[in-house]
Amino acid sequence: MIKRSAARFLAVAMAASAFGGINAAAASSATAADPVQHMCPDSTPLQSRWIDLPGLKPTMIHSAHVCSRRSGASIKSMVRLYWQIEEDVIQDRSKRYTSFKVTNRLERRSGASGADSVVTTKACDVTNEVNGDYGNSVGLECASPSATFDPAYKWSGDAAIVYDIEGDNKGPITWKLTGSALTS
Repeated sequence: MIKRSAARFLAVAMAASAFGGINAAAASSATAADPVQHMCPDSTPLQSRWIDLPGLKPTMIHSAHVCSRRSGASIKSMVRLYWQIEEDVIQDRSKRYTSFKVTNRLERRSGASGADSVVTTKACDVTNEVNGDYGNSVGLECASPSATFDPAYKWSGDAAIVYDIEGDNKGPITWKLTGSALTS
C-alpha cells in the first residue's frame, strides 16, 4: 500500500510536469514582458524525500524539479515543489511544519568545469501552502528573477529547501537539491 501510494504520487507529479500543469499564481505571473515558460522540461529529474512527522501525523512525500529555462535574451532558474501524504488515513490533522522555505538560485560559470557564481536568487516561503493542503500534484513554483543570457557562460539552477517540523524539537533541516543540467 505504501509503495503504491508513493508510485501514484510520483506518476501524478511527473504527469503534471510533463503536461505543463501550473498553479494559478504561476499562471498569473506570466506576462508578455516575461515570456519564460513556467515549467521544468520532462527530462528534469524528480527529487523526492519522505518526511516522517512526529506522533500520528502522516508521513509526507515531497518532490521537486530544479531547472533553468531560457527565453530569448532572458534566463531564470525554477523549482517546482509537489507533495502528498503517504498514508491513506489522516489521524492527526494538527500543524505539520513551523516553516517550509525554498531558496532558488540562478548560477553561471565560465566553462563546464568552472566554479559557479550566483547571478540571482529568490526565497519562497511556502509554509502556509504546505500546511494548508495534504497534497499538491500540480506543484508550487519558486522562480528566480530573470537575468540577461550571455552565451559565453554555462548556466544552471540550484536550490535548497529548509523545513522545520512542528513538535520534533530538532530545528530547521536543510535538503540540498541537485542542481540542474548546464544550459548554454
